Amino acid sequence: MRKLTRFTINASPALVLAGILAGSFPACDSGKDSDGSTLPDTTGSGGASAVVTANNNNNMNNASNTGLFTTGSGGETSSSSTGEGGAGAGECGGQLVDAEPVQVNLLLVIDRSGSMNDTAEGFEDDKWTALVDSMNSALDGISGKMSVGVQFFPDASVDADGCGVPTGSEVAVPIGAGADAVDDVKQALSASENAPAGNTPAAAALALAHDYFTAGPGAELEGENYVLLAIDGGPNCNDAITCEAAACTVNIDRPELPCENCCAEAPEQCLDDDGTVAQVEALAEAGITTFVVGIPGSDQPAYQAVLDVLAERGGAPAAQESPKYYQVTDADELSETLVALTSELVTSCELALHEVPPDLDEVNVFVNDEVVPKLGDDGWEYDHATSPPTIVIKGETCATIETEGVQSVLVEFGCPTIEIPK
Repeated sequence: MRKLTRFTINASPALVLAGILAGSFPACDSGKDSDGSTLPDTTGSGGASAVVTANNNNNMNNASNTGLFTTGSGGETSSSSTGEGGAGAGECGGQLVDAEPVQVNLLLVIDRSGSMNDTAEGFEDDKWTALVDSMNSALDGISGKMSVGVQFFPDASVDADGCGVPTGSEVAVPIGAGADAVDDVKQALSASENAPAGNTPAAAALALAHDYFTAGPGAELEGENYVLLAIDGGPNCNDAITCEAAACTVNIDRPELPCENCCAEAPEQCLDDDGTVAQVEALAEAGITTFVVGIPGSDQPAYQAVLDVLAERGGAPAAQESPKYYQVTDADELSETLVALTSELVTSCELALHEVPPDLDEVNVFVNDEVVPKLGDDGWEYDHATSPPTIVIKGETCATIETEGVQSVLVEFGCPTIEIPK
């Protein structure tokens, strides 16, 4: 599974550093607390400070390990105790570079079809109540740490009992930052008009998400964009297709019905696999990652096959073998999955540079003030798929950052890269 949000490194020559600390972290605005107030200056006389949010989806059991780390006086670097070629060593004139947070923008695309009223095995309440409760817990954990919005399918404002999803590029709750945005999403989840009803127009909802991010208000958002698709069955609502009984969602869900092929008279009930996959692919082409969460009801083999493809094409599969999406089997697992996915959108072992280093062979990475040799399984490497290149920390070094938290992660330009341990 690929990494998600990256540290952003500002290559301004005279600035200092920011890293990650174990524990809770502030909002993404540099120098701002989660309530928008200015953070105290901890850098010393004239020093600069920055906030880093970290993000990774490789360790579903990992709590967020982020925070504020500042150093220096006036942003200058000089000799250090890190060893030959170490951070700012006088003989090579190295300079530490400043780190800034990357904004994470998450659009929840939520299935509110009629089957969400059902109470599945492992659930004390109906699936919709469990989803709302679990999502509220997840939202509490990310309040002030990322921007969030929501779109339902079907959309009650268009067609509460059928296949309606708005056209255009306006979602139900536009992505916004801070506690107010979280409250708006919570209110929408709890609104009586959004109670479950209707069918499963996932493709149309994902198309709306794409238009929102590429042509609508979401196109103005800074940072990295994500979609979290939560669905409890197979997508349908495409009346332009026909199907046999084996691909008719009514027959799949209710095989006891007397109609040999219920979709013969209701083509909108055909499984819309191709249409939904195409929309996830369009999101991926626009640089938008889609997480797929399958709620009980999606565990029919025909639906699993579709969700596996959606997870792969969305860029964030949960596993390499089926189920490749985030399959949940009970209420506790639903809550744990949603909390983990959202909270882990905020640690990473990827450092995205704002500018190309003057010399790619004169870059060093430090964790807790100790240089990380570039070569080896626990070192680091460049990902040249991005421009400027991304620094990717690997192996046990990355695992320590993700699971234990560290005092600082920083990058230095201008000293020959240390490639092997001394």
